[in-house]
Amino acid sequence: GEVMKMLRPVITRSIVLETDAEPGLATVDADPAQIQQVLTNLMINARDALPDGGTIHISIENVPLDSSFWGRHPGSEPGPYVRLRVADNGIGMDQATKNRIFEPFFTTKSGNKGSGLGLSVVHGIVASHQGMIEVDSAAGQGTAISVYLPAAAAEVSIAPAGSVPTLGNDELVLVIDDDAAVTQAARQALEHTGYRVLAAQNAPEAIALIRTRGRDVDAVLLDLTMPEISGRDVFAALRALRRDLPVIFSSGQSSAKLDAELLTPHTAFVAKPYTQNELTETLARLLATTRAGGADQ
Repeated sequence: GEVMKMLRPVITRSIVLETDAEPGLATVDADPAQIQQVLTNLMINARDALPDGGTIHISIENVPLDSSFWGRHPGSEPGPYVRLRVADNGIGMDQATKNRIFEPFFTTKSGNKGSGLGLSVVHGIVASHQGMIEVDSAAGQGTAISVYLPAAAAEVSIAPAGSVPTLGNDELVLVIDDDAAVTQAARQALEHTGYRVLAAQNAPEAIALIRTRGRDVDAVLLDLTMPEISGRDVFAALRALRRDLPVIFSSGQSSAKLDAELLTPHTAFVAKPYTQNELTETLARLLATTRAGGADQ
């Protein structure tokens, strides 16, 4: 439910979004933030496969798995599973593409539209939960990706529906990212957890906002890989105005690859694609750390 609230604004009106959840679903023992990440990545991929519109169908159901399934997934454990399936009637994939979709940094998206990490992240999360993934796709015939998670053997605690912690206290966050979908998703996540948002989709726009509203801004979410003027140049403009301004860098690259000059007590990093929980909890920690350290203007 929380993922749908966050992503519905970035699913274009030409795309019909359908959901189907079976009554009496089994419980799975899983990290909620990571499963949100799986669903987010699958939905964004499905959206990008529908440039001219179409349908995304999301279903969740209990599934009995037969012997043919175990033959396709050697080493998997028999037992009850829950299947999360995201299907679209978009452009589909040929066999060569299907063979590579879980490789890190492999992408069919042009320009800066994809990091090639989305499905690699999905694969890693599902494997860490002892789950399996199946991909059904053909060129021109759409794609369906099914995630199978083992049902919990015993009852596990479940967070109440809609229980999103309010972390913000009306702080103003400047979101700078050239991908409109990412910007909108970040806005939804932040506003849903108690923050206000200013948004810029390119570096010149961001620098103009910094110059006019910089003293009102409490924190910045900054994409490092924007075209024309880099995120590093935008960060330099931020530091010239306020040395202590909390900045969260985002990128498809590893945080270990960031320049040392970017890593300060007033900065943090979230890898794309990030979840709502990752973003808001990182922001809350960074704001708390900055306040505890005092002003450094």
